[in-house]
Amino acid sequence: MRRNQTTINEEVVFNANEQLISITDPRGVITYANEGFCRVAGYTADELIGKNHNIVRHPDMPKAAFKDLWDCLKAEKPWRGAVKNRCKDGRYYWVDAFVTPMYENNKLTGFQSVRTVLKPDFKRAATQMYANLQADKSGLPKLTLMQKHTLCVLLSALVVYSAFHLPWLMLCLPVIFYLIYQQEVFKTPHYFNQLAHRYDSVSRFIFSGDSAHSFADFHIKINEAKVNTILGRLEDNAAKLRSATELLNNAANSTIAGVQDESDQLHQVSSAVEEMVATITEVASNTVTTAEKSKSAQASCNTAKLSMTKTMSQVSALAVEVAKSANSAQQLSEEAEKIGGIMQEIQGIADQTNLLALNAAIEAARAGDHGRGFSVVADEVRALSSRTRSATEQIHSSITEIQNTLIAWSKVMAEGKQSAESCVEDTKQTQIVIDSVYDAISDISDLAIQISTASEEQSMVAGEISQNILNISDLSQNNLVQAELLLAENSKIESQAREFERIRRSFEA
Repeated sequence: MRRNQTTINEEVVFNANEQLISITDPRGVITYANEGFCRVAGYTADELIGKNHNIVRHPDMPKAAFKDLWDCLKAEKPWRGAVKNRCKDGRYYWVDAFVTPMYENNKLTGFQSVRTVLKPDFKRAATQMYANLQADKSGLPKLTLMQKHTLCVLLSALVVYSAFHLPWLMLCLPVIFYLIYQQEVFKTPHYFNQLAHRYDSVSRFIFSGDSAHSFADFHIKINEAKVNTILGRLEDNAAKLRSATELLNNAANSTIAGVQDESDQLHQVSSAVEEMVATITEVASNTVTTAEKSKSAQASCNTAKLSMTKTMSQVSALAVEVAKSANSAQQLSEEAEKIGGIMQEIQGIADQTNLLALNAAIEAARAGDHGRGFSVVADEVRALSSRTRSATEQIHSSITEIQNTLIAWSKVMAEGKQSAESCVEDTKQTQIVIDSVYDAISDISDLAIQISTASEEQSMVAGEISQNILNISDLSQNNLVQAELLLAENSKIESQAREFERIRRSFEA
């Protein structure tokens, strides 16, 4: 027993519908093993591929069986046999193995082994036979038909020769014939009859004649026709499969090219969206700054509006005061005119008093000594009249100046009133303008806030778009991977299709 070939007397069974498949090169090195073969044998594909197929050989298998196998394979003929294989852990499993050569361009490329469950009857026969072969290294002796004929002639001659001395030996001759030709005379015709009952047709006479063995020959030809039909259908479907794989190859290549182009376009769109996001972010920042400036301008306009309102109130109050002052100046001018009139009357009284004093002086002069006292009084009255006249003239002059000043002041006040009223009107117009500017700035501020909010929302949406594009790009890359996997799997299918086309050559031996 080789190293690492310890065995465990425990059988591994598998499903009757399952096939354990492996492929080797012409030297027996494994190049392919399907999942079922790996599972039952207990090895991974990596552990099997590249190893010689005897890695699963069981020590109970006789060398004669493998010699028979390789004799058939070297002759490029198929081989079928019952095989006991060893699992990796030392257990075993029986298979009904069918090994066929494989070709490519009419050149032998390796061997394919398809294994199925070995039926119990075959397993018992194989166990007994392989035990006998292991015990007898020369194998089981079997007589050929020629050897049987020779033995029969010799025994017949011996019996005839001995019949003269032992006549009862003539009775043994049929027994001897039965023992020698039991297979040919009894079992083979019985088997032919079984074949005839199983299936027969008038076509047998055409394809196999009417001899005793025509039944077996006809069944063989029927099976050959079945195999040829299967292989023909397989080859025809393989051709269709190859045509389909060519279309799939073209579609996969087009898909890969399209996905790569889509990926490039998505990359460009992603770059553009990133730039747009940056721009929108900058716009949002500038809009926020504008909104802040607008709020500041709005506050300044509000302050100016309040100041203008206060100024307008003060100017209006000043206009009222100027108007009152103008009215007062007018009243003062009127009072001054009245005083001037009174002063004129006083001046008239002074003139009359002066005239009376003059008349009194004249009368006192006429009276002589008796009129001296009266003359003195008349002089005093005349002096007083002169002083009154002089004072009245000065007062009149002062009142005239006051009156002129009041008139001028009244005119100035009137002009000041008009200016104040004009200033109030201008202030009102200015306030209206400031109100309009305030409203416009308020609208701008509101719009700036809305734009800022919209910009932020656009930035978020653009970010989501960018993320979606990245997701699409990832999906595109995944589609590219899937397309490449499809192309790879399609190549495998195409290889399998070519292998199907080569299967006919494997069964032509």
